[in-house]
Amino acid sequence: MTVCAGDENMSEYEYRHPDPLPVPREPAVVPPSAEEIANAIVKKQREDKIAWETANAYVERDAARIKLQQAEQEFREAQERRQQQEKIQREQAASKAARARDKEKYEAANRGLDAQDAAHKAWRQEHPDLARQEDLKRAEETKKFEEKIIKDGALTATTSPTAVAAANAQSGAVAKLSGGANGATAGQGAKIPVTAFIVSSIELDQGTRFAIVNGKTMQEGQQFGLQLGTQVYQVVLKKIEDDHVVLSRHDQEIVVPLRQN
Repeated sequence: MTVCAGDENMSEYEYRHPDPLPVPREPAVVPPSAEEIANAIVKKQREDKIAWETANAYVERDAARIKLQQAEQEFREAQERRQQQEKIQREQAASKAARARDKEKYEAANRGLDAQDAAHKAWRQEHPDLARQEDLKRAEETKKFEEKIIKDGALTATTSPTAVAAANAQSGAVAKLSGGANGATAGQGAKIPVTAFIVSSIELDQGTRFAIVNGKTMQEGQQFGLQLGTQVYQVVLKKIEDDHVVLSRHDQEIVVPLRQN
């Protein structure tokens, strides 16, 4: 028998039938100690606390951002409201100043026209012949104007005011504006002659239209009383044009030309 070096104590059988290799075993699991478990719990609690504080910080940051945006929006809206109010106040102040100017102009024109009307009435009383000539001249101008309007197709009157104008000129009748306190109100069927009105001035200023009718300054849509004898007619200044005005009473429209001085 041949024995290898180092195998002096092995028998031939052991040499020919060696033991199989040992199977490796897993190391035994050692359960953690109480201290390790306590440390793990503390660590987990610390991590949860950090995560919660981080999430809470994000929420507070978002809430602060939203609050800031709301504050900025409220500031912008308040500024817009203030600007709008200031604009409205400026417009109201400008409108009030314009109305005051118009009223002052209106009153000044009325004062001047009252003086002119009084002087004209005094002149007519002192010179009745010249007054009748003036009435006839005005009636002739009105007739020419009516013929022009009818020719242009802009007048569809059912009466002939020029005939009444001649009669009024001969009798020296004078029409005047009335507030409706004196005299009886005329019925609907009565017709008003064109010569009962004198349009001495027309003003078209920045969209505001004024006309001086029988010595009184009026605007479009204004209603006034016209006294002829004992009758008072309610007339509306319907429209103001460059060279004439249109008066309305019930179904009658009266086109009165601007008097040429």
